Amino acid sequence: MVSPVVFYYYSDDPAQDLMGRPSYAGNQACFSNFLSVFGTGNLTLLTASLTASSATFLGGLIPAAQMVALPSTGSAAAFLQMLTRLNALNGAALVYFVDGLTLHTPDALTCLSEGSQIADYCTLYDSPAMYTNSRTVGSGGVVSDFYVFHGGETTRVLVTSSAHWKYTHTPNLNVAATVTRLQQDTATFQKFLSQPYTQATFNQMWYLIGMTGTAASCMPAKATPAVPALLAPLVDWQAVANTT
Repeated sequence: MVSPVVFYYYSDDPAQDLMGRPSYAGNQACFSNFLSVFGTGNLTLLTASLTASSATFLGGLIPAAQMVALPSTGSAAAFLQMLTRLNALNGAALVYFVDGLTLHTPDALTCLSEGSQIADYCTLYDSPAMYTNSRTVGSGGVVSDFYVFHGGETTRVLVTSSAHWKYTHTPNLNVAATVTRLQQDTATFQKFLSQPYTQATFNQMWYLIGMTGTAASCMPAKATPAVPALLAPLVDWQAVANTT
């Protein structure tokens, strides 16, 4: 099993609550869940806008040397900061970016290792957006579900030892890839993630997958953003959170 180098973005920025969140999945609950699956080894914690409560909580769990305070908030800024910290790593090392309010199932680490063997980018998140053909146009003027027709993507499904996977065109920032792949695509990430509109994440992954890459997502999901509207289907996420 491949053990990834993990960059976890933890922020108490009130803006992240605009879409709401389940009562069982606050920042501290999600991070405790993450630690129960991945542990603290090979972890860099990227933090922003911490409350006193979170600072005390994290200080009791993570050595100061593994924590990096960011000058600005936002998942895109955290992802770009991660990209500046890859030079010291082996090119073949697997890197996993965790976008804060995310829950993981107990077998997530095993599945992430398997998924990384079948695609350039892999995600443990099976987005509900990939099963709707509503034609929502984002502020950047791009149709957010361009590849979804008749309730799903045209794709291939593979099976590994522990999970089924489908190739997808639009994983979110909760992705894993090798250092070499991330460095190869750094210019594209910098181009898209520095843009102000909300479709930047969709656009940059859509571009990368459309040009030269592949991305696989797990079915059912082994991780999900802890936001009611974005919860991956077919998993009892409250039960997952409560087993931490």
